Amino acid sequence: MAKVIVDSREQNHDVIEGLIANGIHVIVKQLAVGDYIASDRVCIERKTVSDFESSLIDGRLFEQISRMKEYYEFPILLIEGTDEFRLKKNTISGTIAYLYIEHKIISIMSSSGSDTASIIASIAKREQQSHDREPSLKGGAR
Repeated sequence: MAKVIVDSREQNHDVIEGLIANGIHVIVKQLAVGDYIASDRVCIERKTVSDFESSLIDGRLFEQISRMKEYYEFPILLIEGTDEFRLKKNTISGTIAYLYIEHKIISIMSSSGSDTASIIASIAKREQQSHDREPSLKGGAR
């Protein structure tokens, strides 16, 4: 059974329930880096649309991305929600392009908590069943 380590501060129960429904063993711990750990090389930072925009404006996004990149080979930014972005479209697309081109951060859009769970479950299964890579805490997990 594939496992995902979930940050204890992640409050979206739809994602946790969705992971379990997708056959994932969920391990809850306080993480120093990211929100979900799918393997020893994949870390996922989940942001709602509004949190993505807020963290972009206050600079938190780049700090979080930098830390993920420091410890994981394949950091992923997952942006969840169907809300309209308040920032200009070119600001959003420019940020996503910058993250990929300059930092090799993949950004994935998700429509809901259950969609997020399905994406994370797919990544974890691929990493663990196809590549035999177990989730690994890095960056001073607590």
